[in-house]
Amino acid sequence: MGKERINAVQRGLMNRNGWRKKWKSIMDRPTEDPDLDQLKTIPIDDRLTKELNIEIPNRFKISDKNFQKGGESKAWALLGSFMEKREQRGKR
Repeated sequence: MGKERINAVQRGLMNRNGWRKKWKSIMDRPTEDPDLDQLKTIPIDDRLTKELNIEIPNRFKISDKNFQKGGESKAWALLGSFMEKREQRGKR
């Protein structure tokens, strides 16, 4: 069985020799951080949902300002602001 890799998953290895080094090199790569504000969506054609016999709830069709934007940099910023506010509360 040959080596097959999907993301950092390595299948078909005969042993784990060098596995940690390979895994670390994959994990150390820069992450994708797309600007989701630039995301252009397309409407789902009603014919498709009818053909698949599914109905998409309206709440999934509209943006919700209460949802956190995705991406690693946004996650780190949110964590930083949370920790900063939490630290301030702890000093009272």
